[in-house]
Amino acid sequence: MRKLSAVSVVMASVVFAISGCGIADRSAGRAEDDRSCASSFNVSLSTQNLGPEARFEEALETAATGTNPTTLRQVADVAGWAGSWDTVVDLYPGITQEDLDRITGSSEICWRELPLDDDAEGRSGLYLFLNRGNPVETVSWLGYRKYLVFPDSGSLRDDTELVPRRGRTTIGRVLAPAGP
Repeated sequence: MRKLSAVSVVMASVVFAISGCGIADRSAGRAEDDRSCASSFNVSLSTQNLGPEARFEEALETAATGTNPTTLRQVADVAGWAGSWDTVVDLYPGITQEDLDRITGSSEICWRELPLDDDAEGRSGLYLFLNRGNPVETVSWLGYRKYLVFPDSGSLRDDTELVPRRGRTTIGRVLAPAGP
């Protein structure tokens, strides 16, 4: 009976570790903090809560090729998006839990499936939409179609004035925060 109990404890420990409950998140290919979080968010699962991803990307491209300043809120409106959000964060390849905690100002969320740094040229990542610090949705970007330029803070507010500028994309244009 004792042998069976010892085996059960070992098996339960293995299942706990493999399932991602505190030890490792194998699905993302990297170690996970051994901390408790109020919630978790898998950034790779886009639910399109705000609207179609393709329409947002089209609206970004149109704004980047234009000549007038705009805001992310105006771009989202053109895309037909609805819902509450106030900030967009650049989830670039290799961003860490600590980076995201610093950018969002919260350590209450365990971020799952962050873009790995196995793409040396940074050819793909995600825009993370937040509402009052809570994740709402992600939209993927490819390097040659990354139309947003982020400041050092790593985030843009929905009302940040963005101006079209030359950039390294398929259309040769990006939207960057106004200013020097």
